[in-house]
Amino acid sequence: MGKERFFQKSKENDFFFAWLFTRRLSGPIAIWLRKSPITPNQITFASILVGLLSFSFLFKGDPLNDFIGILLYQFCFLLDCIDGDLARLRNPKVKYSGIFFDYFRALILEPFLPVFFAVGLFNHGYPISFVIVIMLVSIWRWMPQYSREHIVIRTLDRDPEFITVLRTFNLLKDSPKKFNKSPFKKLLNILIKFSIIIWGLPIGMMNFMTVLAFCGLTFIPINYYLKVKYLYILIVGFLYFLLFLKSSFYEFNQLKKID
Repeated sequence: MGKERFFQKSKENDFFFAWLFTRRLSGPIAIWLRKSPITPNQITFASILVGLLSFSFLFKGDPLNDFIGILLYQFCFLLDCIDGDLARLRNPKVKYSGIFFDYFRALILEPFLPVFFAVGLFNHGYPISFVIVIMLVSIWRWMPQYSREHIVIRTLDRDPEFITVLRTFNLLKDSPKKFNKSPFKKLLNILIKFSIIIWGLPIGMMNFMTVLAFCGLTFIPINYYLKVKYLYILIVGFLYFLLFLKSSFYEFNQLKKID
């Protein structure tokens, strides 16, 4: 598989968790599907359906439905990796129409993952105000990113060399991966990777809720399960707000400088 990974995202441009785990599944599946009539857009569409199906379980809020729902969302994310791998495997110059469709998938799924967890808490007696706040914060967090990526894709459509400018400004990464000037860079990198596992977007939430839901099914009483989930979603909402500020005041300013 090592020599075949040329068609996948580079290690530097991907979440390390996806590179180490999900891509190891999506790559072989993409190779297997290479000569099939299945198209990347069809896989993207399947990913959307699976993601929406996962929400129908998450809004119920109990550990069993959360566990089923988050496993479905994990599968949805795997399909999202497969469609890109398959598209690049068949044609290194991926069509922008497919990229737009892929972002559309992310746009209708990723902002609402914490929202449906919040709805599940509402169905177990938590205030509706909590759901509204999480919805607003989550949408605010994601809109700048997808607006930015929309601009990037449209610009690339006109000027393929624009990607070199993006790499110069490092606009396509949500978290720093290296602290080369710090004497504690190894420790900081470990802490960053740990934080991505816990709350990374959306990988961390999938991982954390998978473990939490499993614990809720096995040995955590449901009242403690709901309290931990409530606290976690609250922390995620706060971090989303911080990332919204980062996107607003840094990334768009950089794009403005480029223009």
